[in-house]
Amino acid sequence: MHLLVDALSVNNLSGRHVLLGHLREIAGSLRDPWRFTLLTHAGNADLESKPPPNVVCLRAPIAGDWFARQLWMRRHGAAFCAAHAVDVVFSPSGMLSAGFPRPQVVLAQNPWPLVPGMATGIGRIKAGLQRIAFARAQRDARVMVFNSRYMQDLYCAAFGPARGQTMIAHQGIDEALFSIGKAKPWSMRKPIVLSVSVMARHKAVEVLIDAFGLLSHRMPEAELVLAGAWPEPAYRHEIEARIAASNLSTKVNITGHVDEPTLH
Repeated sequence: MHLLVDALSVNNLSGRHVLLGHLREIAGSLRDPWRFTLLTHAGNADLESKPPPNVVCLRAPIAGDWFARQLWMRRHGAAFCAAHAVDVVFSPSGMLSAGFPRPQVVLAQNPWPLVPGMATGIGRIKAGLQRIAFARAQRDARVMVFNSRYMQDLYCAAFGPARGQTMIAHQGIDEALFSIGKAKPWSMRKPIVLSVSVMARHKAVEVLIDAFGLLSHRMPEAELVLAGAWPEPAYRHEIEARIAASNLSTKVNITGHVDEPTLH
């Protein structure tokens, strides 16, 4: 059995961590007769240096933007699957990998298009197209994998129950980070709460700020670090105002996006 992992939609740091974490689990637990191929593009070719040794990497001749990705898959997906004897496709985008005529396992992890009020302006068009693709996956995927009960409920409320099999696979931290974290004994560390994410409105950062405010009363020396990009400047301003109103300005560090070495 040959499983193709479609990484063409994986373009940010958090997506890389999630995909590689699942891939390590899958490739580590499934042995012969299973084979694994990771499909990348020029923009995320760094993924090719990190998968397990039993995963083969192939690179599509595209840069990775949405239009080029869709065009390449629809034109070449069927021929690619035939040439490499692909049996199953794994898509981490919440939607089917277009143009790949094989049974598909779809990982749903993006609630943004399904939460009312999240999309504004031209983003509403993008959200609408994503909802159409999400609905198709809920209908046609052989297996729908949700990263939380919350995501499963969102899909079911919007599109009805999945027709194929369903399961929930919670996402954890890349285990390599634990090895890196052992470099300094706990007794020598300052207590830090670290949140790594694209700080979009649907991530509800305000809940984390309120929770940290409660923790801060018990542990005044604790620090909260918010690491990740802010796609909506207005939302960042709201969070900064909430931090100031909670008297947490000296205890919350907003770094913006950081590269992987800095994150480690």
